[in-house]
Amino acid sequence: FSLQNIANRFQSIAPTVYSLLNGLTRANKSSSRDATTVVPVIASILGFLYSNRCNYLQMMTGLYMFGKGAPVKLVNLFSKAGLSVSHPTIMRGLKALSTDSRDRIQATVREVPWYIVYDNINMA
Repeated sequence: FSLQNIANRFQSIAPTVYSLLNGLTRANKSSSRDATTVVPVIASILGFLYSNRCNYLQMMTGLYMFGKGAPVKLVNLFSKAGLSVSHPTIMRGLKALSTDSRDRIQATVREVPWYIVYDNINMA
């Protein structure tokens, strides 16, 4: 995950809008916020408003918040602001990631010789 990759892609797809946002974020020199961080976030929110399938940043934010144990109410607040996907979308994403991981492991086991070592067996 990289905000710079989002910025580069946004700049190649919409250079005029990128320049406008870049100029607006650099107008206030006294701000402590970094324009290289703010512009990709704004671009991601605009993309998410355009299509709910344009949700890379929002899905990463949602997965991060889920992993850190953020309350569902906080996830929903971020979702309403366009900074995250909704809690049910996070759950569907996790299910899809789990299914994909399981399928990859099964494919690897079929193709490559393997073995399992289990340590810590207690024979009482």
